[in-house]
Amino acid sequence: MMLSFIFFVGLVFFSIPALLNFLIFVLMVLKIGPWRLKANIERSLSLPPGPWKLPIIGNLHHLVGSLPHHRLRNLANNYGPIMYLQIGEHPTILVSSPQSAKGVMQTHDEFFATRVETVATKIMTYDFSAVSFAPYGEQWIELRKLCTMELSSKKRDQSFRYDREEEVSEVIRSIASKAGSVTNLSDIIVKEFAVAAAGSNTADLFPSIKFLQLIAGVKSQVEKIHQQADKIISNIIEERETRLKTGKSEEDGDLVDVLLRDQENGRKMF
Repeated sequence: MMLSFIFFVGLVFFSIPALLNFLIFVLMVLKIGPWRLKANIERSLSLPPGPWKLPIIGNLHHLVGSLPHHRLRNLANNYGPIMYLQIGEHPTILVSSPQSAKGVMQTHDEFFATRVETVATKIMTYDFSAVSFAPYGEQWIELRKLCTMELSSKKRDQSFRYDREEEVSEVIRSIASKAGSVTNLSDIIVKEFAVAAAGSNTADLFPSIKFLQLIAGVKSQVEKIHQQADKIISNIIEERETRLKTGKSEEDGDLVDVLLRDQENGRKMF
């Protein structure tokens, strides 16, 4: 019995490389099938010119070897100001001329308004409900109107003058104080999220392969940051709700007060 167990353990142990190779082979077969179908569909579309692609990774191999923006410049010199690339699973159109950029940013801006979904932004923006990452649609339009009225109007600009001056003074004091200054937890969390979101994440290139999120480790890292940020946001909301219920809330208030009053009046857009 013991010999059989040892033989079984040895068989499993020594066959791990073969098992991994087999799993990789199966994964590639499963990915290449849809890729070939997708390639046939792309050939039937009128897409901009672009370099040749490889299965699964697309045009990623064209972006290695030097600085990415240098590689893109060289590709644009060969394929023109409007170029098509396949970045992992993401079909991507690159524009590199003022006329093309105007067409994307102004003339046809509604078609390009929705941002690419990533693991980090999905977690930190509560499933893309924030105005900066929400998909283009009725909810985004309402959020944009609200932010324009409550953050960008002349009246609000004047009301925030003291806050801006205080923030500038705080920055100056922080620079002057060097060591021994008070640590701002919110700033640390924002910086940590920026590093995590801006870093290279293979899982974002291949969103259909879910286990890559576990291997890359970005998801767990961002979830920890999100929990810290959520506590801060929850404390702010609870404080404002208490002030609102006790009648101590300012008549105008800031964006948080406005949102809570709208929620109290039955206007829900989130």
